Amino acid sequence: MAAGVFTVARTAVLDVLAAQAAISLENAYLYSDLRERESRIRCLIDSNVVGIFFWTMSGDITDANDEFLRLVGHSRESLQTGELSWRTMTPSEYDELDRWSIEQCALAALRPRRKGRSCAEMVCVYRS
Repeated sequence: MAAGVFTVARTAVLDVLAAQAAISLENAYLYSDLRERESRIRCLIDSNVVGIFFWTMSGDITDANDEFLRLVGHSRESLQTGELSWRTMTPSEYDELDRWSIEQCALAALRPRRKGRSCAEMVCVYRS
């Protein structure tokens, strides 16, 4: 090896490149894991074992599987046209629980709460 090839400046550049390569590898592993988890979740949603829906704070239901639509008596068309809202589907006696749940969502501390149906029947997912 030639003398002076690994100067302090060149070593610093190599350190930065090695760190960036390590970060890139870690990100690749993480994205691969994320794709695998998303695939599993999609399989659960598509299996229609339980009703699953995605919602916004304003009350819009943005997506749902067929089992959820069956449970609430609505069609995919009503979902696609934006007609579905959990606010209009929920009886007024649950308004206080809804306010509390939205506050908890904002704090990222939401715990499952029942609204007349078994937790085993439906799963809801918040989308910001």
